[in-house]
Amino acid sequence: MKKTSQIRNKKIVGGSTMPLNIDLSRNELRHSGRSVRKVSYVESEDSEDIDEEKLNKPQKEDAEEDDGDSIERVLWHQPKGIAEEAAKDNRSTLPVVMSIVSESEPLWDDVEFYIKWKGQSYLHSEWKSLVELQNLTGFKKVLNYMKKANEEWIYKKGLSREEVEVHDVSKEMELDLIKEYNQVERIFADRISKTGNDDVVTEYLVKWKGLPYAEATWEKDTDIAFAQDGIDEYKAREIAMTVQRKLVDFRGGRAKLACEGLMNNLNG
Repeated sequence: MKKTSQIRNKKIVGGSTMPLNIDLSRNELRHSGRSVRKVSYVESEDSEDIDEEKLNKPQKEDAEEDDGDSIERVLWHQPKGIAEEAAKDNRSTLPVVMSIVSESEPLWDDVEFYIKWKGQSYLHSEWKSLVELQNLTGFKKVLNYMKKANEEWIYKKGLSREEVEVHDVSKEMELDLIKEYNQVERIFADRISKTGNDDVVTEYLVKWKGLPYAEATWEKDTDIAFAQDGIDEYKAREIAMTVQRKLVDFRGGRAKLACEGLMNNLNG
């Protein structure tokens, strides 16, 4: 059921089942022991797509990506179960850098992926296993991510301990950006919406730190309760703007009355 919404602030700125046994080709990478290359296996929109999926099933129109969960970006991966254990212990489930280099390539059936969903903010990213992702729109991005991760594992195996530390620093910086995208920078609109159960909820239009206004998203007040200061600042701005508009209208009305009185005197 579609949500019916009433926007109170009108001035808004910006505007085929895949087998789990996947044989990913490995390309030998040249590298120097004297320098450390920054390798990112976060999915890029410009990255070369794997054609295997195209051979096994017809292409879908982009419009279909709005139906159900659609993978926009694969942000990270880690051994399966880490996120669940963190949640049980009331710890953050955000990804962390694994500094230990595994002796073998990742066993993807034993891995969970941190997924950003299309049309949703980074705040709603989730850890999902390969089997949970294989039938979703955008699974090709998971395959590309796995290929890049295998290439990075080969590259990292040839680094010295010092070079691994430098490499990990670059990955930490990458993670810092992901964490930043979960921080509310500014709220600039609100609306009242109804859920599928006809429950009335307040939603705020959020500009996220490090992201442009074009990637602002509507969020339920309960989902951004951690940003109460930002909500309070928005409400204070709205009150101040309402008072200012009333003051301008009042002054405009008085000026109109004075002008009409002057004209009456001149005509009298």
